[in-house]
Amino acid sequence: FIAYTEGPVGARDITGVRPDGNHRSVVINHLADDFEPRWSPNNQRLAFLSTRDGNVELYIAPADGASVMRSTNTGVPESQHVWSPDSQRLVYVAPDFEGNPRIYLIDLSELVPRQLTFGTAGETDPAWSPNGRWVAFTGQDASHASLGIFLRNPEGVNRIHLTHSKDRSPAWSPDSTRLAFVSERDGNQ
Repeated sequence: FIAYTEGPVGARDITGVRPDGNHRSVVINHLADDFEPRWSPNNQRLAFLSTRDGNVELYIAPADGASVMRSTNTGVPESQHVWSPDSQRLVYVAPDFEGNPRIYLIDLSELVPRQLTFGTAGETDPAWSPNGRWVAFTGQDASHASLGIFLRNPEGVNRIHLTHSKDRSPAWSPDSTRLAFVSERDGNQ
C-alpha cells in the first residue's frame, strides 16, 4: 500500500491505497491532525506525526492502523522522522531547550528518546544509511545556515564532518557507499 495524508490541514487522516489505485481505505482516522506517514522498511508499521496531545508528536501504528501508540511525549514538535533499516528505531528532529533543532533517536523497545547529535548549533535532515551504520545529517550554525553534511554512528560515537559547504538534505545510495545532497557551492541549489 501507498500511505498518504488526506483532508484539510488541522483534520488530516492517513489513507492507504494499492499502487494500481484499488482498495483505498482510511488507515488512521482521528479528530486530530495526522500526517507524514512513513512505512517501516519491513512494511509492518507506520510512523506518523499527530497533534493528538496538543502538539506534534511521533506515533506508531501497525500496518492496518488497528492500534496507535504514541512514541514521544516531549511537549515540543517533532518532524523529519526516519526509520532504521531494521525497523526497530527511528531518528527525528525536535527543538532542544533553547529552540535549536536536534536529531534524536528512539528505540521502539524502550521508548526513551536520546539526543544523537552534538557539536553544532543545530542539526536537521537525518538520513539513515541502508546498512544501519550511519545517520547522515545537516549541521547548522547559530543562524541556521548549513555547515555541511555530517555522519554519526547510531550508537552516538564517531561524528564525522563530511562536507564543509552549504550542503543539506543527504540521501544514501542503496549500497551505503555514497551520499547525494543538495549544495549551494556554485551559488545555486
